[in-house]
Amino acid sequence: MRLKEKVAIVTGATKGVGRGIALRFAEQGAKVVLAGRSADAGKAVEREIRAAGGQAVFTQTDISVEDDCRRMVEVAEREFGPLTTLVNNAAATHLIGTASPLSDRRMHLLSNETLDAMWRSDLYGLFWCCRYALRAMLEHGQGGSIVNISSGAAFGGSLDMDTYVSSKAAMQGVTRSMAGEYAAARIRVNAIVLGLIDNGGGVKAMLADPQISAAVRARIPLPFVGEPDDIAWGAVYLASDEARYVTGVSLPIDGGSGNTTASHETSGKTGWAEPKG
Repeated sequence: MRLKEKVAIVTGATKGVGRGIALRFAEQGAKVVLAGRSADAGKAVEREIRAAGGQAVFTQTDISVEDDCRRMVEVAEREFGPLTTLVNNAAATHLIGTASPLSDRRMHLLSNETLDAMWRSDLYGLFWCCRYALRAMLEHGQGGSIVNISSGAAFGGSLDMDTYVSSKAAMQGVTRSMAGEYAAARIRVNAIVLGLIDNGGGVKAMLADPQISAAVRARIPLPFVGEPDDIAWGAVYLASDEARYVTGVSLPIDGGSGNTTASHETSGKTGWAEPKG
């Protein structure tokens, strides 16, 4: 097992990419703390992992609340021991491509309320999760791994998603900064850069539109759309001791689409971005 003896937190673990990462981590021997907002969905993933012989516990967590981020780390260490791994997967993608007044938009239409709502989760939440996880890892002195789930939008931009794009660009920058800051403590910090991932829901609806589907698929060299498991295996590698000499890396898992276009993850018609659960 590639993650035996690891104690891992996965945020946004109730569905989609987060659920996929949590399932693979448990399969590979990690003790997994499932952090998410939906208690019903989180408990369901917990039961699924335990039924398969793995170890997991769900803790209801809203990463836009600092106390939740702190408590999440405390739960991990109380239940399973010293924290070794943090996967920052959760993001406020529910505010993308919707009719909500708080929906992400292009710059001249953005409200301060949207900035506050999205950045409190995607920026403050990222920082709070890292802060408390790093304090625990430094206290134990055994090293560790942080895996940030990013997006190609951080490099190429994305239409009608200026708040989301800025948060992912910030994630990329702070990934590199933390990699240098904590390398001497053997704490590795890396990112996975997502392309189009079929998480169900909005993605399936988008792909059901022949015009949009054809345009999106034309930008992906591999002749299929990615699935959560494709991201999960990348996260397993970065969290494992196989990657002990890897830090500050942004690993694209995008079917070869690269980061050369502002529309490879979205279209002006849908305003879509990959949901993370």
